[in-house]
Amino acid sequence: MLKQSALTLVLAVAAPFAALAGQDGGNPPGGGQPAPPTAPAQNTKDADAAAYLKDVKAQMDKQADVDAKIAIKKLIGIWKDKEVADETKKPIPDLLERYARADKTAVAIDAIEGLGELGAVAGAKPVLGILDRALKAKEPSVDVYGSCLRALKKLADPKPGTVKALEDLLKHRMDDVAGKAADAMSGYKEAPGKIRRELLEELIKGTEGLFSAAKDPKNGAQVRRWNIIQGNVVIALNALSGQAFKNPEEARKWFNDHKKDKSWDS
Repeated sequence: MLKQSALTLVLAVAAPFAALAGQDGGNPPGGGQPAPPTAPAQNTKDADAAAYLKDVKAQMDKQADVDAKIAIKKLIGIWKDKEVADETKKPIPDLLERYARADKTAVAIDAIEGLGELGAVAGAKPVLGILDRALKAKEPSVDVYGSCLRALKKLADPKPGTVKALEDLLKHRMDDVAGKAADAMSGYKEAPGKIRRELLEELIKGTEGLFSAAKDPKNGAQVRRWNIIQGNVVIALNALSGQAFKNPEEARKWFNDHKKDKSWDS
């Protein structure tokens, strides 16, 4: 009887330790193998985004304007969502460009503005393509090319091709296009010094002769062009230089004295 009680006591004391051994990484009670590690949870938001992009690509040509505008807004939201993988986001610039090239102006404007939200690397090239197409139209749409130039102002893309495109547009036959190109240049006020210096010099070159000619009321075309673009030109001159000029003539005098400053090398 005494032996039986002693055995019962030993078993009672040993049982908790056996259970703890299983919890600490040993074999679980019953001699089975350790449970496999739990698989990482799937990123549901990323999967949902991928499915949505696929659906948009399939349906966009059939969408009503209101649905297209909703889709554009959602595409921008996905682009900015840090929980969505970069690989998943890759189709978004192309999708927005397709919307922007549609013949529906309201949809195109939203899409162009959306491209302006993507950053220079992803947004500048498609915007330049849309802008070129818009300006080559028989009757260029001010809403479309204006949206493109506002997007380029926001993107402030430092690549030589984009900078050159804006410089060339200062000479455009349409006064309004030249003025909006100058406005886009003002978006480069935080750009590297070398880019700001180049834009400033080209802006001065492209407008100082016009400003001089517009002083004579007899030069009707020059007076009209200067009146249209002067506001944006002065804003851009000041944004690029950090000064407070009233016209290209003042900017030229200052630039000649400061174009070799080391501050432009930043």
